[in-house]
Amino acid sequence: MTLELLAAVAKFALYAGALFGAGTALAWASLGDGLGEVQAEAPRRIAVGAAAAAVAALAGSVLLLLRLGGLEWPIFAAVLGTPSGAALALQVIGGGLLVATARGAAQRPLRLLAAAMLLASFGLSGHAAAAGVLSGTVATLHVLAAAWWLGSLLLLRSACRTLPGEPLTALVGRFGRLARLVVGGMIGSGAVVVFVLVGPTLSAWGTPYVRSLTVKIVLAWCALALAVYARSRLVPRLAHDVAGAATILRRVVTIEAAFLAATLAATAWLTTFHSPHGGH
Repeated sequence: MTLELLAAVAKFALYAGALFGAGTALAWASLGDGLGEVQAEAPRRIAVGAAAAAVAALAGSVLLLLRLGGLEWPIFAAVLGTPSGAALALQVIGGGLLVATARGAAQRPLRLLAAAMLLASFGLSGHAAAAGVLSGTVATLHVLAAAWWLGSLLLLRSACRTLPGEPLTALVGRFGRLARLVVGGMIGSGAVVVFVLVGPTLSAWGTPYVRSLTVKIVLAWCALALAVYARSRLVPRLAHDVAGAATILRRVVTIEAAFLAATLAATAWLTTFHSPHGGH
């Protein structure tokens, strides 16, 4: 049980680091110069998140070997030959490359490639990947969208503190237009993955896996509800009360990001302790 708890913690660190680092890279590329001076914070966030993800991936692999029987070469070689081994390679190589390319406009193509490698690893290993190539691909798109959302939110949070009225209004508008597409894709791809994993079998509903999955979904929808509130109530207010609206928007974005972090924690628990094909 102790090893499983440690494995869940390592998974949370992996998920959080990957989405924070790669998500910041994606957000920086899409929001661009509209971020103003906030762009200066992006390289450090990318490097910290990517490094945390790579270290957590290695720690998780060690814990997996211990759970399988010990730190022995035959066990390690067997793991390397599985999708989990391929995912580990993408996480370590992608994370390392993302750290190396965190700075500089000239590094953007490699930075985006590294971010894609790191996030694509989640489509190779896990419950969705085990269900087939198509569901693994859809899961990758879901993770890409979630990473962009988290990275964008945290950059937007900083922008609410530093950018003046007109640039902030323009940035929030661009974020909102992109978020409608990206978050909409995240919801759609997530629904497909849920259906693939538990939809075809009515007996799956009510299992520990589905109960944990429900907690994860509720947390994600809380974040979405806050996004809708910000879009409908706070964004229009920026036009005539920049200081007041920006302060409240920053608080709302902070809570929204906290719900996303809780969603990642629920995902780590779910993927460690439960399976869609059984109670554990």
